[in-house]
Amino acid sequence: MASDVDEPNNPSRYLYDDGRASHPVIEYKVDRTETSGGSAIPSFVLDVTWPRVVVFYHAASPLCKGFKQKFVHLARETRHRSERVPLTFHAVSCSVHNDVCAEYNVKAVPVVMAFHSGHIDPMIVKRTHDNSIEPENLATILEIELREEPFKSENELEVEVGKQEALGKKLMSANFVTDSTGEERSDVAAAAALANEMLSLHASSSEVFTDASNAFMAALEFGTFEEFAKEKLLPAGRLNSLRQFLDLLHWSLPSKWSLHDLINDLRNDIGSVSRSHKDMMKVLHRHKPASNRPIWSKSCDRFNRGDINGGLDRQEGLQGFTCGFWRLLHISSIGVAEQHTSVMGDRSQVQPSYVAYVIRNYVEAYYVGSCMQCGQALIESVDECKYELCGRMAEIDVDTETKAPGWKDLAIW
Repeated sequence: MASDVDEPNNPSRYLYDDGRASHPVIEYKVDRTETSGGSAIPSFVLDVTWPRVVVFYHAASPLCKGFKQKFVHLARETRHRSERVPLTFHAVSCSVHNDVCAEYNVKAVPVVMAFHSGHIDPMIVKRTHDNSIEPENLATILEIELREEPFKSENELEVEVGKQEALGKKLMSANFVTDSTGEERSDVAAAAALANEMLSLHASSSEVFTDASNAFMAALEFGTFEEFAKEKLLPAGRLNSLRQFLDLLHWSLPSKWSLHDLINDLRNDIGSVSRSHKDMMKVLHRHKPASNRPIWSKSCDRFNRGDINGGLDRQEGLQGFTCGFWRLLHISSIGVAEQHTSVMGDRSQVQPSYVAYVIRNYVEAYYVGSCMQCGQALIESVDECKYELCGRMAEIDVDTETKAPGWKDLAIW
């Protein structure tokens, strides 16, 4: 059956073809070569590597328009909470692809169908009375596990980050200069004071997140592939450091943070993004701001120390990199203590001492900022087993009581 395509390039015929606003939902647009076989079945249905979830809709339908953000939210939450199984979300406009909708006997819209991994026969996913779908119901249909983590609202997120920042500042002001024996940390005191200064700069919670997101994307763009090897496969050591750090961010960052969209894309397609700088940029471009330039908070933007030279911070538009980079590590380290109980599957690596090594390896491979003594001090602190790394932190595992001091030692470190 040839595809009956009605005005395929008319934007008004699509609801989910708007880039970041609908990510990670993929709007189906037929490739003319795809119709040569005479099948109305989309290619993504035939790719049975992992589960697929599809919404069939009419662009002019008020009910479909109202359901759009709920489906996008469902996709983001389910992908984030699916610990081990990657899954993809798709949208098919019956205004354009009415033959596809007929193939699946779509009588009313919107309708959501789920496809098991390894299968091409769909199952109808019922919506609730308020025209939404619960992630837990979808997980039951697809027979996948979701980690037990509430998907926080914007207001709850602001409160959570505020608590994290307050705790981090309190811990740092009390413990950055002396260790458990009372001895001065003279070898890294300057670097620690500098990191403390960056984290203590006044900024709202949303600004802290924006700075951290910008720094993470800048590290991926400018620090992943060395200048002379941009078209070569990422070396195994650097790839492993990136993979472990992405896994850490996946479970330690606040669940509502939109950065999870990028993290999930990278984790699900790590084989592709590690092939070359060009392949990495294909993924990054889906998540970068429309201006294609990071916008730093005033607190990070004004962090300009005359005694530090070189590094990414000295490039135009990237002056907040080091400040944002350390804010990302800070948020993640607090998240280890706050969110370790929500991790499912293999939990053997959910412990502060292991996380310290993951951060250490990522900093060594990907930190390209101007404060080289900050990065070096962090690396040496792990290599020389400082700050309770071989003490209280080493005694903590996933089953250790959350109130145990060892969980907080990572933020102190």
